[in-house]
Amino acid sequence: MKILLNILFLCGVATFCVFLAEFGVRVFLPVYDPSGMVEFKYSSEDRARLGPKNTTVRQWKNTGDYDVRLSFNKYGLRDDKDLKESNKEDLWVIGDSMSLGWGVEQEERYSDLVAARTGKRVFNVAIPGGLTGYEELLHYVIAQGAQVKNVILGFVMENDLVDLDTIVEDQLGQPGLVPSWKIISLISNSGSPPDRPSTLP
Repeated sequence: MKILLNILFLCGVATFCVFLAEFGVRVFLPVYDPSGMVEFKYSSEDRARLGPKNTTVRQWKNTGDYDVRLSFNKYGLRDDKDLKESNKEDLWVIGDSMSLGWGVEQEERYSDLVAARTGKRVFNVAIPGGLTGYEELLHYVIAQGAQVKNVILGFVMENDLVDLDTIVEDQLGQPGLVPSWKIISLISNSGSPPDRPSTLP
């Protein structure tokens, strides 16, 4: 009986310590507080990674780096336009968190700046992830009725080069990098590269 009481006491003390540690971290080390994080989930039908649909969330960091609002539309994308209203003249930005506008207001993203400077309609379908997830995003928006022709690829040197090497080896049968103007045809699995655009290197 005494052993059982000791075990129960030990469990009680351990539980109390866990709660105390959790409270202490939130109060004294708020940078580790996860409540400012945004959750992205994979759609079951298209395997595309999406934000919370029809939701506006606050994205913040206690270090003071940013405190912004992220609004996601009915498709789970940070954009206020309807994909079904798109046409062949529209521009499409696809990429990861940098293209999404991580830590900045929506109107400060480079996709919105491109729209303001060119007068063209720009759809932002970027979601945090990597180059290997862009194909799923393209399939997803096309399945939702998007007319995708002119794509701006947000290529991040930090992680996308690693993914690109894998894609090239899988689809071309050989490792190594390819010119940036061929990347879109590789990730969209079109089978043949388009004519080289004059606006890309």
